Amino acid sequence: TITILVCMFALAWGGLRLSASVDAAEMTYFIQKAFEEYRHTRPATLPAPPDPSVIGGADFEAMWERFVSARREE
Repeated sequence: TITILVCMFALAWGGLRLSASVDAAEMTYFIQKAFEEYRHTRPATLPAPPDPSVIGGADFEAMWERFVSARREE
């Protein structure tokens, strides 16, 4: 009787493992087919916003002149 119980347990465990592997294979196949139908498009890239820490040429020259005059006064 113990042999029969062990065999039934092993067969049930093997059946569950086989069922899980078949389910995983079916899910993988479904996902692959779903992605095959999906059109591969690239999303539009947005331009980067202007960096507020970047100083324009005219602003830099004015700031440089103020810096140089402040250093000369020291």
